[in-house]
Amino acid sequence: MKSRLNFLHHYAWEESGFPHDWVESFNEHLQGVTCLSSHVEKILIDHGVNVPMSVSGCGVDHWERIKTDNNFQINAKTFRFLHVSSCFPRKGADLMLEAYRSYFYE
Repeated sequence: MKSRLNFLHHYAWEESGFPHDWVESFNEHLQGVTCLSSHVEKILIDHGVNVPMSVSGCGVDHWERIKTDNNFQINAKTFRFLHVSSCFPRKGADLMLEAYRSYFYE
């Protein structure tokens, strides 16, 4: 990145470790990072990232303030299922898909 200022925005990390060569690259090439959560920020700090950081959140915190509309209906002929994740084995995507199959197709 050849910009005068380089920021990494909305960074997510799920592991407890963090690659040392990434720490060096972050410190050398970035002027700031916004992190998805305080957990991500702590991981980066604990592993030596020393550029300014801030927690940006995940953008869905407002859902807690939305009141349920029991009259809302979706006019769709089929059910759609959205899953968003890394699908690392520990996430259990295989179990989720099996549960979906057994509920809707048996």
